[in-house]
Amino acid sequence: MSIGEQLKTFIRQSGELQSKVAAETGIHHSGISRFLSGKRGLDLTSIEKLAKYFRLELRRKPPATKRKSG
Repeated sequence: MSIGEQLKTFIRQSGELQSKVAAETGIHHSGISRFLSGKRGLDLTSIEKLAKYFRLELRRKPPATKRKSG
């Protein structure tokens, strides 16, 4: 599941009004609406703002390890 998909799920489950999230994060309401409807993505700055608002931590996944064939 992508970061965007995870964030969409979290926002929907939070019950927060899109207008409140927009006002608190500085992300335009229509941008959040289009993101949640799948009509557009978000840039990293907006994702970081949403993560901070919802007190989420963004972290890099460790690289996948290669399996040794036996």
